[in-house]
Amino acid sequence: MNPFRVAFVQGRPAFGRCEQNLERGLALAAGVRAELVILPELWSSGYVFSSHAEVAALAEDAASGPTARALTAAARRERRHYIAGFPEQARGRVYNSAMLVGPAGVKAVYRKLHLFEREQEWFAPGDLPLEVQRVGPARVGMLI
Repeated sequence: MNPFRVAFVQGRPAFGRCEQNLERGLALAAGVRAELVILPELWSSGYVFSSHAEVAALAEDAASGPTARALTAAARRERRHYIAGFPEQARGRVYNSAMLVGPAGVKAVYRKLHLFEREQEWFAPGDLPLEVQRVGPARVGMLI
């Protein structure tokens, strides 16, 4: 059986600098040999919010937003999968979400179920069922 490699990329996303954060995360991942690369919670936006206006301005659509576009392009180019955290805008609510993206695009979205401390001020609790996806020989479920 061939090994299945998973890489975890850590860094310091700059708050509110989505494009820069995505570029930096993908640059850090570029030198790693892995079939699945995982970027941290709220990687695209940064984490410390101070207003609902900030959250709304940084939230994006899971299927067509900048995080989905950047990760899909990288997954297609590198022929691997990514998981990354982002603030998701859906049906008039904002969620602390993560997406699983492969060469064909977004495969799954997880919305954080158990919010704590100040997260409850900015995000709605997740409302999607928990799912397990196939990534090569592995079964992958997401949590934040």
